[in-house]
Amino acid sequence: MDEEIEPGAAPVDSFGIGVLIPDKVDDREEGYRTLFDEAAACSGGSVVIDDVELIEIEDGDEYLHFRRNGRSIWWEVDHRATRSVDVQTFGDFIGDLAPDDGREFFLLDSGEGYYGWHLLLTPGQADALREEFDLPLSEHGSGGIEGPQLSTAPDTHEWYVEWDRYYMNDESRRFLDMWITGMDEALELWRGDHLPDGFPFDFTPESLHALEQLVLDGYAAPDAVERPGDEFIEGAIRYMGETAVRSWPSRWAFEYGKSETDSRIKALVVRANTPDNLYNEVPPLSILKTVTDKREQGLLHDLMDNVAYVRLGLARDEHGSSPGIQVDQATSASRAHPIGDTGMPIGTVHQTWQTEVPDVYWPKSARVEVVTGQVVVSSRRKLDVLDATTGAPRWHYYEVPPSDSTEACRGSAGFRR
Repeated sequence: MDEEIEPGAAPVDSFGIGVLIPDKVDDREEGYRTLFDEAAACSGGSVVIDDVELIEIEDGDEYLHFRRNGRSIWWEVDHRATRSVDVQTFGDFIGDLAPDDGREFFLLDSGEGYYGWHLLLTPGQADALREEFDLPLSEHGSGGIEGPQLSTAPDTHEWYVEWDRYYMNDESRRFLDMWITGMDEALELWRGDHLPDGFPFDFTPESLHALEQLVLDGYAAPDAVERPGDEFIEGAIRYMGETAVRSWPSRWAFEYGKSETDSRIKALVVRANTPDNLYNEVPPLSILKTVTDKREQGLLHDLMDNVAYVRLGLARDEHGSSPGIQVDQATSASRAHPIGDTGMPIGTVHQTWQTEVPDVYWPKSARVEVVTGQVVVSSRRKLDVLDATTGAPRWHYYEVPPSDSTEACRGSAGFRR
């Protein structure tokens, strides 16, 4: 660089090593896409960013999804102005965009927080620029993307398993291997010794209702579930976990750091195959304790279903597609039976009908309303409409992910908007 440069006035826009976070953008999603393209260009081709998508979920929260060299990454974002990106989150997590060669993003302090230039430099280069040009670069860089470099393809089942094992100690790995090895044989023995004839031993989410009844019949309180060496409870944990693993993208895992002998069963979890900052895991033993404490019908199914739901309430399959909505309904040309418009008749109130609405996610949060002669039951993932006079179902809809079969996932499996 031959031209004379005043201290503190280096033309960073001509370096080709930085990303400028603007104070305003015309289109928010396109603004993020442009920032990611510029950050990736700084790496010289070693970082590829694609599948950039801004997603708003049902409660109004927003998430930014993208893939870095094939690995799915989610940022929770908070937009405080109509035409701005989330500067704070971008600045906090810009290290996810840095290459794996020792370079980091350093903020060129403009006195306005994270607004301004973020330069991709080695720590030594940052020191030299501070000294040579008096640039007010941040003392510390962004760091790189967190997590180990794995040998398997990103976001595959094998990748998530390898990720778990990286953080487990040797004892935990040995125990988990022993638990998974011979799973089918252990479950068949449990079936023969402990399950009644007619139990739906098919590993569907619906079969968890039958298991729940056996638990409620045999165990009066949470303490009873934790009796050491209880063969029925160990088999129930195996069946719950295998049902989840066979129904939803998930895997057996072991809570990090728990390897004491008396904690091994407690530390077993089923973990959703989702990015680490979004993962949702369910501990089967804790769920059995909750079921025996609350004693609410359908609770075991609903708690296990959390491994599919994840907190985002949406799914992205291996190709990045959004969740599908499948509708199963029947319509009729006849009008619904009217309810008297003069109120309830004088006399004793008595029950005329009662019905069950299956697979309601968190029954306590469901809403029940009477609308034009029909009872409407709405919950987070489905809607049921019943005839108010007879209780007969009229129509319903439910959501399932496009990759799963309707019969296996009906009304429960997958992620919902």
